[in-house]
Amino acid sequence: MEQLLSKGVDVRAEPVKISAQTPMIGVHHILLDALDEEVRRATPGGRIIGSTGSGITRAYESQKSGNHFSLDTLLNRPDEYCQHLKEYWKPYACHFPNITIEELVALAREDHERLK
Repeated sequence: MEQLLSKGVDVRAEPVKISAQTPMIGVHHILLDALDEEVRRATPGGRIIGSTGSGITRAYESQKSGNHFSLDTLLNRPDEYCQHLKEYWKPYACHFPNITIEELVALAREDHERLK
């Protein structure tokens, strides 16, 4: 921050602004990130990429595919967010038999409450 201040940029002068289109990283993205890495390990000749496990790759990928896991959707249309989550999770549910979609939806609703 001192480098920015020395160049005349005062990052404290204005509040931080976050785009409504910012992709939200949900627990489902983190789980799928781990699954991707596990599949790579199990695939003969598979290339392990050393994912950070943060879910960021899956979050951006889901945005590109048209799923609405954005800050705007979570804050302003949580039911829509949860519906997209249910649809998005269907093909992966079999890989996570101990995690129900209801649990993921409950976590998304908790995120919504924390952000309000």
